[in-house]
Amino acid sequence: MRLAMLTYLGAMASGCVLAFYGVVFWRLDLLGGAVVAGTISWLTRLVVTERLGADATVESVLEEDEVTAVENEGSPSGRVSGLVNLLQTWEVLEKERGLECFDPWAVQSLRNDIRNAVRDDPELAQLFRTRS
Repeated sequence: MRLAMLTYLGAMASGCVLAFYGVVFWRLDLLGGAVVAGTISWLTRLVVTERLGADATVESVLEEDEVTAVENEGSPSGRVSGLVNLLQTWEVLEKERGLECFDPWAVQSLRNDIRNAVRDDPELAQLFRTRS
């Protein structure tokens, strides 16, 4: 899905640049390229919005970050429950591995969130220290 978003953004940007230079230099080949790039951009945007909904990715990312930040600020039990929620989300994402909807970037981002939560809180870090 990220590849589709990159294709959409790249086609839109190149279409704008081609249209600008096509108009400035009065070149039909550049204007034709702008039309092709605009068509590709439009089609990929349709695919992305059908697949994910209107702005599902942006909303879900913002909501997850806000929830994590709020849970990590509270009491020790709130920080532990925040870590448990992150670990449960990680488990759900790992179950999708191998499927078409699997997003490795989301897994990596979640791993970084877990690492940061444990690193920034000495009490949580103590839970993961090995005893000899």
